[in-house]
Amino acid sequence: MDNGIPIESWYSNPEDVELERLEKYLYELVKFEDVRSELQRKYRIRDQVEGKALVTTEQLKQYF
Repeated sequence: MDNGIPIESWYSNPEDVELERLEKYLYELVKFEDVRSELQRKYRIRDQVEGKALVTTEQLKQYF
């Protein structure tokens, strides 16, 4: 869970660009020795799973 990066579903969408956005972000992550703390800080996935989400899906889109 701590290595998760949320992306929009891309099934049956020929105009999808989520994987391209993800690729750019993955290149940014190489500067971190351990990406888990950065991903938790940015996406708060554990909080979302536990129902404590402070970040909406729309807010997540600003990072890509």
